[in-house]
Amino acid sequence: MHNIILVRYGEISLKGLNRNFFEEKLVQNITFCLKQNNVSFTQVRRMRGRIIIYTKDECKCLKQVFGIVSFSPALMVNIDGLEKAVKDIIKTKKFETFSINTKRLDKSVEQNSMEFNINLGDFVLKHKKVKVDLSNPDLEIAVEIFENKAHVLTERTKGFAGLPVGVEGKVVVFLEDDNSEVAAWLAMKRGCSIIPVAFKDFDVTNLTKFSNNELKLIKVKSSKGIDEIASKQKAPAVITGHNLETLGKLSFKSTTFCPLVGYSDGEIGKIKKELSS
Repeated sequence: MHNIILVRYGEISLKGLNRNFFEEKLVQNITFCLKQNNVSFTQVRRMRGRIIIYTKDECKCLKQVFGIVSFSPALMVNIDGLEKAVKDIIKTKKFETFSINTKRLDKSVEQNSMEFNINLGDFVLKHKKVKVDLSNPDLEIAVEIFENKAHVLTERTKGFAGLPVGVEGKVVVFLEDDNSEVAAWLAMKRGCSIIPVAFKDFDVTNLTKFSNNELKLIKVKSSKGIDEIASKQKAPAVITGHNLETLGKLSFKSTTFCPLVGYSDGEIGKIKKELSS
């Protein structure tokens, strides 16, 4: 039961004068993701520290949008309707213990976070024979207050954080195996738009899920062809899936980055699972 999706982001809030650019790019990427996954929504709205998606649909696809730290289905209500929203939630939940966690982002609201927690906790106890457990509750009801509205939620899905795809320009990605696919994923997580290039057919479906546009593979016959694509597309670097053992096999004239050099086999394996899920 929800009428919005509440999106949180982290790193891009530290970008100072460029913050608006990063936030707008994240909104654009979220909108692209929703449309690509046939999610019905009426608006994606940016505010300081949060993005709100007006929809009653599930938005599990948001996990594929870099820049998102977490997201939650939530009820957005007027503050005087907060108790009713909480009552509607506890009607549909089975639980023996609970907690209330209020975050007051809007300091103009007179009641502080602790007062909200106490009042709402008392309200739940009047309507349910349950107990308060602040350390490991069966049900955590979170309330975020900003713009003179209360946003009530009970679940949170983690994203991959990072930077929105497209804020750091374009790079060419040389795709030859699943390790190079992981390298491409890492480049996108750091905000790069990728241009996929390969010597033979390579399925870019998994990477497209995390991109902010429909990826099209470019096939070339040699390393020289990859350098030519990088020059033509004004991409300052080529990304590969090589590691320390295979670095000597590279023959690009373009600046080359090998992001997997700093990753263990286990870490690479986890990303491969995310790509194929």
